[in-house]
Amino acid sequence: WSEKVRTEDTAGLSGLVELDALAHRLVGQGHKLVAILDEYEQLLWRPAQFDALFHALLEALAREGIVTLVTGTHTPLAELHQKADNPSTLYELTVQRDVGLLDPADAMALLATPVGRAGFTLPVTEAEYFVDLAGAHPLFLQLAGYYLFTSLDANRYNRDQVTTQFKAAAK
Repeated sequence: WSEKVRTEDTAGLSGLVELDALAHRLVGQGHKLVAILDEYEQLLWRPAQFDALFHALLEALAREGIVTLVTGTHTPLAELHQKADNPSTLYELTVQRDVGLLDPADAMALLATPVGRAGFTLPVTEAEYFVDLAGAHPLFLQLAGYYLFTSLDANRYNRDQVTTQFKAAAK
């Protein structure tokens, strides 16, 4: 990626160099890095914040096997890069998997399993309520689960409060 750096491209470069060094250092220490980029379109639609050098670094780290990238998009990556006039060929490294929404049993398990593993008791009616509230989309279930789990962990569960927190975050 550094071959794409030109002298006039120095405005944000130090952050990318630091990110590159950090990723290599962590892998050198035995860590496995996974970057989950949901709504990846947002990165392409904001070239002032995520420029071609940023995408070149992501691509280089993925090609080197330093970082495994998981992206969530509504459109195939190649098409997104073409529409955004982005020169990255990151899409060449991807395998498209159309995941879709969770079925009701998996949605319930996504909420109830971590809660149970942590030793908390959650009545089935409460789990059903939050599955109904969040729907079958994994991101919204994750948000609902986060607020639910956090409240249980702090020993201050309140359905209305968790619902309010979830709705504010889900906007």
